[in-house]
Amino acid sequence: MDRVHIPQALVADNIAPSWIPVVTGDDLHPCKPIIRCICGVLCGIGLHNVLPTGEVNNSFLHTKNLPGCGWHVHLFLDGYADSVGLEFPPEI
Repeated sequence: MDRVHIPQALVADNIAPSWIPVVTGDDLHPCKPIIRCICGVLCGIGLHNVLPTGEVNNSFLHTKNLPGCGWHVHLFLDGYADSVGLEFPPEI
């Protein structure tokens, strides 16, 4: 399965699919990004590994349960290396 490249966006941009950077705290510390699925729903990727390059492992599946659409792809977050560039392991 080829990687699907998705652009960086903001929540207000409403671009689908896309990835949205997340920060926390007063120092705006980067956290694992959120994915806006091809159907427009915001999805967390807690069980995925995000590499500094923007590669997301394992594949992303927006389950067909409501409100899921069944989109199943390998993701690459365009611009991630330049804007965040941190590795986030899976949250187990």
